[in-house]
Amino acid sequence: MTAIDYNRHRLWLDSLGLVAVIVMASGFLARSALDIFDFFDMAAFMDAGYRVYSGQELYLDFFYLAGPVHPYMHAFFFYLFGFNKTAILVHLVVVNAIVVAATFLLARRHLPLLDSLFMALLSAICFYGPTAHPWYDENAWMWLIVGILVVEIGGALEGTRAFFLSAFLCGLLVSLSFLTKSNIGLLGGAVFFVYFLVQQRPARLIAIYCAGGLVGLACIIGLLESPSDFISQNFAFDWKTRLGNVDRFRFVLTYLPYTQFLVAMSVMAFLGGKAYIKQNLSQLVLLAGLLVASIFGAFSGSRLPESSISLLGIQMTYLFILARNLPSSVSFPAEVRIYKTCRVVLVVLALYSTFHSVQIASVRYTWRWKASNSVNDYVLQTESLKGWRCNRQIGEGVDRAVEYINHNVPEQDSLFAFPDVNVVYGLTGRESFRKAPFIFTLGEIPPPGRHYDEFREHFLSFPPQWILLHDQTEVDFYDTRRLLQWLRLDGFISRSYEGVWSWEDFVLLHHRGNE
Repeated sequence: MTAIDYNRHRLWLDSLGLVAVIVMASGFLARSALDIFDFFDMAAFMDAGYRVYSGQELYLDFFYLAGPVHPYMHAFFFYLFGFNKTAILVHLVVVNAIVVAATFLLARRHLPLLDSLFMALLSAICFYGPTAHPWYDENAWMWLIVGILVVEIGGALEGTRAFFLSAFLCGLLVSLSFLTKSNIGLLGGAVFFVYFLVQQRPARLIAIYCAGGLVGLACIIGLLESPSDFISQNFAFDWKTRLGNVDRFRFVLTYLPYTQFLVAMSVMAFLGGKAYIKQNLSQLVLLAGLLVASIFGAFSGSRLPESSISLLGIQMTYLFILARNLPSSVSFPAEVRIYKTCRVVLVVLALYSTFHSVQIASVRYTWRWKASNSVNDYVLQTESLKGWRCNRQIGEGVDRAVEYINHNVPEQDSLFAFPDVNVVYGLTGRESFRKAPFIFTLGEIPPPGRHYDEFREHFLSFPPQWILLHDQTEVDFYDTRRLLQWLRLDGFISRSYEGVWSWEDFVLLHHRGNE
């Protein structure tokens, strides 16, 4: 077999293996995604994307507390498929496929085919498996993972223009990550900064890398109608309480496998010695940085930390690469046994991580933060989301409300859906109520001060003709009645509106002035 035939044969095997993993992962995600619908978090971010898709200006027409990339991504898929579950599922499987492909290509540069496929499979399970819904954490990680592949390819061409181009592209990708979710993008940016710092000619690389980041930030922020509102809303949320949660930090270090991975990496660096560290410094820096970034992301994020395992596949890939690069010729039999033991332990750790990922993905910890999400005894009937399982107590109410609104509320009339049923906007094709934040949280969102006052003034000056209320009491921080009291709208609504339709915890109110 000639070298050309061998390369063609390898390409076919690699492609078939990668496609098989992606197809299996996509099928699993598409099925898993429809098992749980969270009417608070999922609906809020879907509504943010729906607002952009419908023509509202992010940060100007509504409050949003993160970067614009995630709503833009939602809006892009809504543009292609409409506001429906197809757009959500395609968004989900496309991002997951990009990550799986990047992990495989990175692994295949250093590892045999079977090892690379195993890394791709682990990545497919752990990346979007626990969430199974387009989410800004995973989307932010996706840009960083692609950035890793870019610098790895560029690193093989060190000293050439391609390497400097990879630094610029990496900066662009970091800016996209930061503008998707700032805590992840910030740590990711620091990881790449250190990576370029340990390369040859670091000053030039870092300058080009920073230039790429600044260009990315300038281009995306420049697309916004009100960059000043973007800045004020991204710094309006108080992170001090979350960052001071010592118990959560301790849980992340002990429950998630990142501490074990750090220990495994340190042991291999110790065994390999100075020459090994020098030879593999880039991989060691990237792995250590990704582990620290994962710890910080799980600690500083808002979701249950058990589900924060998005990077296990890429991290395990680097551990396998570092293990494979351990010196194979040693002087003493004892050292041979140590190196073999190290590799065996790593394989066991990889198998355990895969089992752990499957367990987390099957339980869907991300959405287990409230009891009602654990009950999926109802299948949504509204056409756009038909077949999505959820809790009957709220899901049937949404279906009935959508049906009533579609038949009885004029399309040109304004509607305000509150507090956790803003998915109704997209399901009825109505405009989301302007100046209302994409999500409500008692005492926090809209943030007290300018944004709080802006929403109240708009609501009182241009009261919606219809209000759909879900009288939710399960979760304190968005308890419907307490929120209305905090917003000082309860009295106004009781005086100005009357009920025209109700079903269990749902009521549709009509403004008396519009009779």
